[in-house]
Amino acid sequence: MSFKNKLGAAQDCIGVQIDNALSAFPESQIRNAMRYCLEGGKRVRGFMVIESAAVFGLRGSGPDRAGAAVECLHAYSLAHDDLPCMDDDDFRRGKPSLHKAFNETVAVLTGDALQCTAFWLLAGEETSADPQIRSELVFTLATASGADGMVLGQCRDLEVQAAHAELTEDEVMSLHAKKTGALLSWSVQAGAILAGEDPTPMRVYGDAIGLAYQIVDDLLDADQPGSEDASILHALGVEGARAAAANKIDEACDALGPYGDKAAILRELAQFVVERQL
Repeated sequence: MSFKNKLGAAQDCIGVQIDNALSAFPESQIRNAMRYCLEGGKRVRGFMVIESAAVFGLRGSGPDRAGAAVECLHAYSLAHDDLPCMDDDDFRRGKPSLHKAFNETVAVLTGDALQCTAFWLLAGEETSADPQIRSELVFTLATASGADGMVLGQCRDLEVQAAHAELTEDEVMSLHAKKTGALLSWSVQAGAILAGEDPTPMRVYGDAIGLAYQIVDDLLDADQPGSEDASILHALGVEGARAAAANKIDEACDALGPYGDKAAILRELAQFVVERQL
C-alpha cells in the first residue's frame, strides 16, 4: 500500500475511534464542539502512533485508540491556542476557529473535554490488556503535553513574543522541542510502548521529526504577518533553516536503522514532513 493510502487508512481508523468515543458522551453543545474541533487535519500524530506500532507487528484497536487520543490532545491545544488570550486566530483548517464558531467559554470547556478524552482513551482496556502499558502511555503523554512539554513551550513562546526577545539558535530549538516536538515525539514512542519494546530509537526519530516539522512550519509561514521572535528563521535565516530541516530528517532516518525495511513508511513520513504544503 502506498504512503498516501496508508495515511488515508489511518485517518479512517482514527475517525472510527473518535466517533466511538464521542458517542459515549451525552448529546450536548460540548460534544458538538468536540466533533467540530476534530474535523479535518492530516492526523499525522495519530498516523505516527499507528505506523510506529506496525514496526513491531502491532495493529488494531490499541494503536488506533492511542492515535485517536493524541489527536484529541492536539485538537485541545489548537482550540486553546486560537483563543484571543493566546494567538487570537479567527480561522483554523479553512473554517472559523472554535471560539468563533461557538464562543470563548465553549472553546475553553471543549479543550478541557478533549484533553480528558485523550487520557480516557489511553486508560481503557481496549487500548491494551496490560495495565502497566496503559499507565506508561498515560504518564508519557502527560509528560509530553504538560508543564515540561507542550504547555511549557507555548508559555515560553508567548513570553518571547510579549518581550520581543531575540533568541539564539539553541534557545529557539529548545522552545520548539517542547511546543511542537514533544507531542510528535510521543506519537512514535507510543507504538513501541504499546508493543512492550524499548522506545529509545523511536524517541530519537521523533525528536528530530518534531524539530523538522516546526522548521518547515516556519518556512511556510515566512510570508505571513506576525511576530518572528521565536521563529527558527529569525535565528537561522531561510537557507540555514532549510539546511537544518534536511539535517534533522537525516538524523531521524538514521535512528530507524535497527528496524530495517519495517520502518519504510516512517522514512517516507520524514520526507512528507519536509515536502508538505499546508
